[in-house]
Parts: sequence; structure tokens; C-alpha cells
Amino acid sequence: MKLKQQQRKCKLDAGPADKRKIGGSTMMFVNNCVGDVILTIACRFGQLGLPLGALLLTITFLYEVWAFRVIGKACAYSQAGDLLDLIKKCYNKNLAMFVDICAVLMLFAVQICYTLVISSYVHQAYDFFTKTPSCDLDPECLKQFKKTESLIRLIIGFAVLPFEDFITSVSVLNFISSFAVVFVLITLVCIVFRGVQTLVNGELPFNDVFVPRKPVVPYQPGIFDIFTDFTGMFAMFSLQPVIPPLYEELVGNSEVKKYILGQASDIASIILYIMYMITAVVGCLVFYGDNQPEFHEDNILVNFSSSDLLMSIVRIMYILVVLIGYPVVVYQIRASMASWFGIDRQTKCSKISFVSLGLIATLICSGIALVTPSILVIFDPFCAIFGAVLFQIMPLMVWYKLPKLEKRHQYYNEQDCELDKKVARKSILQIASAMIGVRHQSIQKVNRDLSASFVSRTSLSRPSLIAALAGLEDTTSSVFLVGDERSREYIEYSEEQTEEKFWKRRKMIFYPLLSAIIAFNSVSLFVSIMHIIHGED
Repeated sequence: MKLKQQQRKCKLDAGPADKRKIGGSTMMFVNNCVGDVILTIACRFGQLGLPLGALLLTITFLYEVWAFRVIGKACAYSQAGDLLDLIKKCYNKNLAMFVDICAVLMLFAVQICYTLVISSYVHQAYDFFTKTPSCDLDPECLKQFKKTESLIRLIIGFAVLPFEDFITSVSVLNFISSFAVVFVLITLVCIVFRGVQTLVNGELPFNDVFVPRKPVVPYQPGIFDIFTDFTGMFAMFSLQPVIPPLYEELVGNSEVKKYILGQASDIASIILYIMYMITAVVGCLVFYGDNQPEFHEDNILVNFSSSDLLMSIVRIMYILVVLIGYPVVVYQIRASMASWFGIDRQTKCSKISFVSLGLIATLICSGIALVTPSILVIFDPFCAIFGAVLFQIMPLMVWYKLPKLEKRHQYYNEQDCELDKKVARKSILQIASAMIGVRHQSIQKVNRDLSASFVSRTSLSRPSLIAALAGLEDTTSSVFLVGDERSREYIEYSEEQTEEKFWKRRKMIFYPLLSAIIAFNSVSLFVSIMHIIHGED
């Protein structure tokens, strides 16, 4: 009976899709990666210099690809359904709660940044339609500009965004948000077009005060910027929360699911890396020069003139991107907070409490946004504290426990499966496109394709198969006789010695690397605070 259940396991359909489980996490990744941080990567390259910026972005990319594969393996060995469940199985409930708190506070930073982005673009749209000229560096004009900016932030934060807290249907938002990345790709194309046009002609369209940057290629890094910018880059590849829910939704044995998610996360990461690199290179070659004090906005779209029709359209599209992504971020925040306070959202009172949590989070973030001068001022210190835990330390801690998870993994509970390579490639591309939001993917369709392609087989030898049917252990493969106690003791002693050496080597890697990450991010936090104190954007 047990063997028949194992043979049917690879053929089982995923059942009714729980879109909220996969949708919220996936769209949080999409909107955080390409809806927010892509706007600041050019500024980071301008501060670091092109050679060092490209090197640090590449190191970040490689580390996160490794981290995604580690989390995928950990899911395969632990069968964890979400990131918190994975941390619980690796360590304990208290550490999982700490990681959840870090995730919520990191999302608070994203929420504040969204408020800043919307307000800046609405302000420029207002200038475009009212034909308001650019301020340049005139003190009186800048004073009026900041007054208008504060008023717009007040309206957006306290009169517009709170209405989005009443949107609780993430399945609807998941479909709508699939269009967000299309807007982001259009934005990327427009930035490249305007950037190349400026480099060729030597002047920025619709801007009379623009001068080409000197030097043409930034190469000299700001020493302290290395700490803040390198730390901030890790938030650009925030795929960690997506992998466990996707793993749980896919059908197949652990090896099949691990393979598909590993390949899909690689493809998604490569696409994001290319997008970031293109935006950063073009942006830092056009703006952020020492001779361009009026073109140092960390949000690259703000550097373009408000009278530029093309870029005004792009900014309006980006307002839609952020408005679409905002409820998903709020949903993640209040879902975590609801779990802390035991709110199940089934009763009317609980639903009111759930909405109230979102309203409280929005009002707090809107209040902070009123006194925040720019994106990086708020994003960098949050990345140094909470982002470091999520994107740097947590994958390393999972890697440290990976051998124990693998040892506990019961392979005999799963039937071996062969997967058609053509279907595997198709599934990988579908999952990768879902990760970066290119198209809305139905997990049931992917699962149906996978289930139809499985060829059940058993890798058990005939004696092992008979033993499995009888519920007995297979003793025929033992090298030593039962009575050879000395040999058995020697083998056990050798295994203990080997395992002890293995963990000793692992500790020699884990603890120094963990200490280095903590030390680096501590300096990053200090530099971020100094920037805030001295008013440096």
C-alpha cells in the first residue's frame, strides 16, 4: 500500500491553487526589485565609479545566485513552505520571528520610498502641466520647490495611499501587477534612448543648464560610499521570500523541484543583473559628475527635465507601477503583523483589525516620508540593519545548517521521477518569467505539464524492493558481517572523525564570514547615519 502511494506521488495534481501564498511573495519581489531600487543604481555607480560599481554589482549578483540555490536546496531537504518555516527548521522559532521583524521593517523602508517616488513624479507632472520652469539652484525657487514637494507628499501620504489599504484581494493585484514590469522595461528603453542621445549630442533635451559630465567616465570612488552602496545592492536581488512558496506549489519530487527553481532563479537573476547594469552604466555616464551639482538626484528620472514630454509619460507610468505595487507591500506588512497578534482574518472584527494595521503602517511611513529628503537617505540605513539580515546573513546561516537538513531528509519517502527535458525547459522559463513579473503564470498549468511528463521508475534493487514491500531494512548491502563488531566500531569511529573535521572546516568559513558581514554593515550603518546628520543625500 505504501509503495503504491509512493508511485502515485509524482502523478498527483497540485489541487486548487492558493494564489495568495505565491502571489504576494512574488509580486513583493517584482516591485521591490524593478519598481524601486532600479531608480537608484545609476546614482550608486556615480558615487562608486564605473569600474568599482560594476565589480560590486557582479559580486552581489554571484552571491545572491548562490544564496538562491542554497535556499532551494534547503527547501528540498526540509519541505519548508515559507521562509519563516525554513528558519524554524534550521534553528528555532525565536530566530524566525527575528527574521520576520527584519522583513517587515525592510518593507517599511520600501513603503517610505514608494511615497517619495510617487510624490516626486506627481510634482514633476504638476510642473509639466503648469509650465513651471526648472528651479536650477536659485535659493528662492528651491524654497518654493521644497514647499510644494512637502504639500504633495502630505496629500499623497495621508489622502491617497490610505485608500489602497482597503484593497485586500492580492489575487486581483497579482494579475494587474503583471503589467508593471512592462512599464519598467519601457522606462529602461527611454532612459537608454535619452542617455545615448545626450552622449552623442552633448546636451540633455529640454534642459538649458545641462553640461556634459567631467570626467566622462566616473572612475574615482567615494571611500565611504563603498560601504553604503555595496550594502544597498543586495536589496536589488530580493528573491529569498519567493523560493519556498514556489517550491511548495510545484509538483514532483524534491530533486525535480530543486532543479526547476534553481534554473528559474538563475534566469531571473541574470535578467535583473542586465537591466541594472544597463541603467547604471548609461545613467552614470550622463549624470552625477562633480561639475553637475543640479543633476545628483538619487532617483534618476528626477534628473530629466519636467518639460520633457517623453520622460513625463515615463514618470506617469512609474506612478502606476508604484500604485500597483504599494498594496502588495502593505499586504505583506500587515499579514506578518496579523500573525504576531493572532488575527485570523475570518471574522468581521479581525478583518477590520487587518485593514487597521495597514492604515497604521501607511500613516507612519507617510509621516517619515515628510521629513526624508531622498530615497537613499532612508533606504541605506535600513539595508545596513534589516537588509543585511535578510539578504546576506540569513542565506549564510541556512548554508551552515544545510548538511544537517540533508542528513534528516528521508529520500525513501519519495518516488524517483524522470522529467522530460523539453517540459523542464518550458517550466523553468515559465517560473522565471513569473519571478520577474513578465507574465502572469498559473501554477496549475505548470504543474499539469510537469505531472504529464513524469515517468515513474524505481531505483531500488530487487532485494531492497522486497525489503521495502515487507517493511524491512535492506541488510544485503552491508559490507561487514553482523558479528564483526570491531569493524563496525572502526567504521563508526572513522565516520565520527570525518564528520568532526567536516564541521570544523565549515565553522572556519562560517564564523569569519559572518563576522566580516556584521562588521562591514556596522560601518555602513555608521556612514548612513553620518550622511543623515550632515544632510548629504
